[in-house]
Amino acid sequence: MLQLTRPRRSFVLACLAALSISVMWAQATMAQASAGTTGDGTPAHPYTDLEDGKKASRAEKKPLLVLFRTAECPFTKLFYEQTVPDPAIKEALAGLVFTSIDVGGGKGKFVGQMHEVKATPTFVLYDPDRGPLHQWKGWAPVAFLQNLNGGLRSNTTVVDRLDRYEKTPTADDAALLGFFWASTGNFGGAYDAFQKAVELNPSFDFRAESFDAAASGYAAGQVSFDKLESAATGVLAQNDSDEEHLNVASILIGVTEGSPDAERVAPFLATALKRAEQSSAPNIQQAANRLEPYRLLYLAHDAAGAVKAYQTRYSGWPTDPDALNNVAWWCRTQEIELEEAEGWARGAVKGYTKPEDKANARDTLADILILRGKKQEAIEQLFEAFKEAPRVLEYGHKLQALGADVELPEPPKRTITVVTPGEGNGGQESTETEGAGK
Repeated sequence: MLQLTRPRRSFVLACLAALSISVMWAQATMAQASAGTTGDGTPAHPYTDLEDGKKASRAEKKPLLVLFRTAECPFTKLFYEQTVPDPAIKEALAGLVFTSIDVGGGKGKFVGQMHEVKATPTFVLYDPDRGPLHQWKGWAPVAFLQNLNGGLRSNTTVVDRLDRYEKTPTADDAALLGFFWASTGNFGGAYDAFQKAVELNPSFDFRAESFDAAASGYAAGQVSFDKLESAATGVLAQNDSDEEHLNVASILIGVTEGSPDAERVAPFLATALKRAEQSSAPNIQQAANRLEPYRLLYLAHDAAGAVKAYQTRYSGWPTDPDALNNVAWWCRTQEIELEEAEGWARGAVKGYTKPEDKANARDTLADILILRGKKQEAIEQLFEAFKEAPRVLEYGHKLQALGADVELPEPPKRTITVVTPGEGNGGQESTETEGAGK
């Protein structure tokens, strides 16, 4: 679920939860894939290099499954803890060669970029000689089998599927491409593909997947609010529970806050909170309470009250620099109470001791200063931030956008040998330079 808060921003690869699943399509694409894991429950054949995995795939005459992960990703951990032990998953993994690649740095990061990995865990099903057969993100057992078996059954490369879809679209191809595009960041394409799949086969139900793609797509500027609104209405028709209404309202707020469409979320929020009033379930009440700042902001139009409600989220308010920075950033996002927010951001800068934390707070302060018409001081704060955290190029880019004279460091260049598979065990080596400009 998307976070409502805008906490201190980290510049690392995000981990995303699995997509919701269409059981009917999962059953329709179920294929035979047979057997096994190691004794401790981890997948058999745990290679950590793509080329080693391809060699093993050829030698064992089995498809290759590549997991792209990061060491800190909680959803990858859930894959190992909850998905892998599932009997159906164990059965499926035995028919595959499994490779796990850390995209957090080094060669793994480069390989992940080659596959347009945008979130972890992401899986790529490979024919070692023909190339990728399918690619998807998500950790849950049903999602995993849905996509794995869909790719195995199709036995078509992604490139050939794309070509075939352009000429003669089918529901199965549309569904697979929807998951593929969602995993590579083409959320607009994913939304349209899921819609096309249902159009071609009305027995398919991709309302949850469409909403996931529309929400991510709206946040990325790829999907209109009208499509997002339609997808939200569709997913609520599929699941009319109090929890889902609150979940949908939370996601809509998370992707629209600070945008011109933010207040168009109000009807979803009002319905969710009205339903929550009739519930005594602790989880429903807790979720509704988290939405109190937005009720005050979007429904009661009480900006000052909304800020006070948001402050209550932080036990360290008003002395903890994290709390000061987060509340200041929230005010900057909503463009409310900016004079007070400026003071809180300054307090965060003063309160932090680590240079990178100070830099992050200065970035918040600079954004607020710009909104308040104090461009020159914003530039000064960003220069200080760039000195304190020179590896965060975002500060330098902001300075350049403001017309400041700042020199950015050249991206690191690193030569990596990539083996392009040929027939059988053959292959051709090529050299790629990571970070090199065109």
